[in-house]
Amino acid sequence: SFFAIAALVAMLLALGTPLDMVLFFGIPGFAASGSPGRILALWTFCGAFLAAGGVHALQQSAANTDKPVMRSLAVFAVLLIAAISTTVIWIRENAPAGTWATNLSAEPDIWRLPVGILLGGAAIYALWRRGTLSVRGMGMLLTILAAIDLLAVNLGFNHTVSRSAVYPITP
Repeated sequence: SFFAIAALVAMLLALGTPLDMVLFFGIPGFAASGSPGRILALWTFCGAFLAAGGVHALQQSAANTDKPVMRSLAVFAVLLIAAISTTVIWIRENAPAGTWATNLSAEPDIWRLPVGILLGGAAIYALWRRGTLSVRGMGMLLTILAAIDLLAVNLGFNHTVSRSAVYPITP
């Protein structure tokens, strides 16, 4: 629960909620730290820790009899669907006309990787639940899936400058 609470607080700080005022005006030197968005590093760490804990719980549970794990997965699925639905509704209600078309034309593949990762993780879990995949195999495939995600998103990409500026042609 510590990491879940820390992730929630980090997200609230990154979004610029009134919680930022408490830190900016209550903790000397915090304002000099720069943007509150830097706290997303903590959010990422907590998310990774919670994901690892979830995989560990799956590996430790009995193949077909662990009701708390199934309940947790059902809650996760409901929360995921609620979050996506809320986001879609908010964008449709508040965003300027043509937002969907603009976003999809700028980044047409932005949805494919996350959906592929979710479906891949679900397929790996289903294979494990059937007994087709061992616990070690499930862990290995989930690690490979995470590596594919990281490589696909970040391969040849530098947030600050183009490749030619990082490796200029020398005389």
